[in-house]
Amino acid sequence: MGGGGGVGSPLASLPGLSSALSALDRGDHHTNPDLADTHDAAIGGGGPLARIAVKAALTRLGRPYVWGAKGPNQFDCSGLVHWAYAQAGITLGPDTYTQVHQGAAVGHGQVQAGDLIFPHAGHVMLAISPTQVVEAQQSGVPVKISPMPSSYVARRPTG
Repeated sequence: MGGGGGVGSPLASLPGLSSALSALDRGDHHTNPDLADTHDAAIGGGGPLARIAVKAALTRLGRPYVWGAKGPNQFDCSGLVHWAYAQAGITLGPDTYTQVHQGAAVGHGQVQAGDLIFPHAGHVMLAISPTQVVEAQQSGVPVKISPMPSSYVARRPTG
């Protein structure tokens, strides 16, 4: 993936990136994502592939929203989620209407990094923690970190 977000890199100055990556790294690390046998690994729900997808999405903070764009430099909401999971080797549907039917339903108290968050029928976000999401929201608003919405449907990608 490359690029990194270390001190001195362009990503280091993006608001929220450092705290989001720190929160993600404080998650359950029973499996080292660099050494994991990902064939049977959990995809969503904070598993190693979910962490890869979330970290990939966070590298796109500040990129422009363009309706229908699938990355790597411009995104709409479903394009960001699709692209992020592709970086982990997982193929999700290309649009919100497909993605909302993929994976398993997740209760509000069970959201983990990598879960897909649908605040309404036409929008998807990627959970980075139980309280935050990364999203490509709308035209004129770059990819950003937002608070978890109060009302949503959540889905966990599965293998």
